[in-house]
Amino acid sequence: MIRKLLETYLPFFSSLDAGDQEELCFRSFTQCFGKGELIASPDVMCDNIIFVIDGRLKSVLRQERHSILLYYLNPDDICILGSSPLLYGTAAKINIIADMDSRILKVPAQTFNEMKDRYPGMSHFLRRNFMDRFADILYIIKDRTQSTPRQLVASYLYDLASYFPGGIIDVTQSKISEETAVSRSQVSTITAQLEKEGILQSNHGRIKIIDAGKLASI
Repeated sequence: MIRKLLETYLPFFSSLDAGDQEELCFRSFTQCFGKGELIASPDVMCDNIIFVIDGRLKSVLRQERHSILLYYLNPDDICILGSSPLLYGTAAKINIIADMDSRILKVPAQTFNEMKDRYPGMSHFLRRNFMDRFADILYIIKDRTQSTPRQLVASYLYDLASYFPGGIIDVTQSKISEETAVSRSQVSTITAQLEKEGILQSNHGRIKIIDAGKLASI
């Protein structure tokens, strides 16, 4: 099972020597996390590269006063930033949290680090994923700092709606406030405005997106 997963997620796996393939298979393992469980943080360094098998993780940038939701990690996505100190000596203040019950594959970053210089394909894979994700974070932070509270809430709801069938989202205003760093009172005012505009309906911790097009254009 582990070998099949590694063959699926690592495009360079077949180019590794048989001994290195066995080493990765032996040291890699799957793990399940319940919704809300912390997987990695700056205080609990993750020494594994993570691949999402089932469920959904979220990446959160930890700030002094609040946290910023950066992105979701869906099945087949890779999380490399949590183990970046081992790979590149660069630490990011990133929390990785299970956004729903999830199953992941963990591949030891130290093993990758020992092998990557011998295999150009592995080194390229790691560097490309690290730089792509880091570029995403810089873009997201820039976008967040230049957006209005209304735009932040609208963008969050629009992105979240893609994960829920029928555009019906189970999310409280407190949760929206936490994820967007917009105050609870502002979230209440914004959702009420969006409801009056016919863009969504809100009822007891559940939001139904009525007009996704208008929501995306805010």
